[in-house]
Amino acid sequence: MQSMSPCSPPRSAACGFTLVEVLVALGVMALLSVLSWQGIDTLLRSREITYLRVGEVALMQSSLRQWQMDLDAMQTFPDLLPEGSLSWDGRVMRVLRRSATPTSSGTDGGVHVVAWTLREGHWYRWQSTGLQTRSQVRQAWQAASQWGHHPDSEWRRQETRLMPAQSWQLLYCRGHTWTDPQSSREPNPRIPDAVRIELQLQPPVADTDPLVLTVDWVNPVFNPNRT
Repeated sequence: MQSMSPCSPPRSAACGFTLVEVLVALGVMALLSVLSWQGIDTLLRSREITYLRVGEVALMQSSLRQWQMDLDAMQTFPDLLPEGSLSWDGRVMRVLRRSATPTSSGTDGGVHVVAWTLREGHWYRWQSTGLQTRSQVRQAWQAASQWGHHPDSEWRRQETRLMPAQSWQLLYCRGHTWTDPQSSREPNPRIPDAVRIELQLQPPVADTDPLVLTVDWVNPVFNPNRT
């Protein structure tokens, strides 16, 4: 009769994990933890970039929309301004536009002088208060030019910083031809048939060519069949 050694317990009584198995399990868990945190970090970064791009696009759209609204509301007064109601000196664009809101008493809000310029890597817009007299318009017209070239603290209170840009250029369309406003001055300035703005934007990726955004405004009274 075969005897069983007292030092060898039955195989079914053995339980638990060996030290090697525990270490392997801990290593796998640590690896999964690192991978999950990397995934969460990537997700958060992607969300931040998306929110940033959405904000940039919204700012660009609102800036360009305001520029077009200023031109749509342009007001002409013959013999009031030597340059006409639209002026571009290569750095500052000035527009004489009618007010969009009446005064608190319900009367006409008059007109505003608005100006656009590029400074410190951003597009800026300046607007005067409501103007009712010819002398007020002339003073605001001059102030808009000085703001665009040499802004002081007083005038900067009336400005708004808009979309980022590196440079910009304006072109006028008259007689179906695009020309530089500074090289095509007319004796009696009139509103051009169309205005084209070219904005050079910062490229989204470094070491790539800058992006050029081109937007056209067409005079509402322009007749393409006119000769």
